[in-house]
Amino acid sequence: MANYLSFMKYVGLMGLFGYYGSTCPLNITSPQEAFYKAVESADVVTVQEMMKTDRKIATSLYQGKPMLWGLVRATRLKNQVSESMLKKYARIINMVGKDAAALKIIKQVKSELQPCSLLNYAIMRCHPAIEHELIKLSPELVQFAPKPRTKNMDKKKEKQCKVAALCAAEIAPFLTEQITVLGEKVLKNGESLVNPVFFKGTVKDIKGRVLSGKIVAEFKEPSVVNFDFWVYSAGKKLCKTQFKFTWLDQEMQVYIDILETPVDERHNGLGGMLLDALVNACGAFGKKVVVGCQAYPYDNAEKEMELTPILIHFYKMHGFIPSKNDACKLTLTIQSGKVLTGYDLNELKKKK
Repeated sequence: MANYLSFMKYVGLMGLFGYYGSTCPLNITSPQEAFYKAVESADVVTVQEMMKTDRKIATSLYQGKPMLWGLVRATRLKNQVSESMLKKYARIINMVGKDAAALKIIKQVKSELQPCSLLNYAIMRCHPAIEHELIKLSPELVQFAPKPRTKNMDKKKEKQCKVAALCAAEIAPFLTEQITVLGEKVLKNGESLVNPVFFKGTVKDIKGRVLSGKIVAEFKEPSVVNFDFWVYSAGKKLCKTQFKFTWLDQEMQVYIDILETPVDERHNGLGGMLLDALVNACGAFGKKVVVGCQAYPYDNAEKEMELTPILIHFYKMHGFIPSKNDACKLTLTIQSGKVLTGYDLNELKKKK
């Protein structure tokens, strides 16, 4: 009887908001189906109104699936989702709450059926904005979740992003040049170059420091060179990357072995700045470049391993896409200077 009354209230809501004959089909048979489809289509108003009538509906199931399942599938990286839709989906995740977000799906892994959390699925498959909201509702990761943003925090973050972009833009041409010059020397001579090449910047970071850097090249094997690049200021190391560059006939391959920032510098955006500088440098070669990395903490300490979802999220925010079989293995593809999205790659597959 309670379910019937809830459903009849929802039918009234559909009429009130003019859904008959528009976005909501007439053949909906239950409140669960109505709620699931409202969530899936980012219908914030309907979700909000139905939860006023029955908050428990958010933790019920539709055809054995959590109410957020349609939302999660709609926001997979291979789908083209607008920023406005992502904001609506993020709002809905916060509305349904942590109990709804904690429900699991059953996923087939090879020949076995295994439970999988919505967060883990989102980390492997979805736009980073979605896992960002699910991370905030995760009991295991709540201590690492971003604090509620204020206007001052938004302004500071916006400034940090602008400064990081300027720093990355200044470092990128240096990396492009030295990867080419040092790479040719190392491959020609078949030996490493011990003497570093130095970079002197002019742009200041968010703390007002002028950044410097140095790069060294090490012969690995024919067509493969290892590079180490450090960024520092006034003698203090701020971040470091170690990457392997492979020259092939049709493309270049880059594998990032290390991207490291001291704990006291991580909030200054330097790790993301250095990653963007390397990606921008690769884009300047004008041919296909595939950049790979693994989102594993370097010391593999148990405490650090808890941060793995945050680390995956970090790489996804910079354009990397997780492997279907292992979310910790990510790749970024550059074609003609453009970073390809999951949607771009999916469209290319269809054309083959």
